[in-house]
Amino acid sequence: MRLDYAHSQKLQRVNWAKSKRLLNQSLILLSNDKFKSIYLATICRQAPEELRTEGTFGIAWEGKRPEFSSGSYFDILECDVYFETYR
Repeated sequence: MRLDYAHSQKLQRVNWAKSKRLLNQSLILLSNDKFKSIYLATICRQAPEELRTEGTFGIAWEGKRPEFSSGSYFDILECDVYFETYR
């Protein structure tokens, strides 16, 4: 998954090494149709340096996986609660 920094000045200023955002095993909701449908995933590989320089992180789909091509765009919502402890 690759973050698109062009749409958010705030993402460009995040200190990913100290951030509590997009931690490993965090639950995220993804949608490619303005949340008419949602897909669940967890962050499975988060390296602060990769987030800062490339805007990339790994995800593991939970349940139904959407069909998409390499140029697809998704809106992402991250849960406030650390998900892995509730599994």
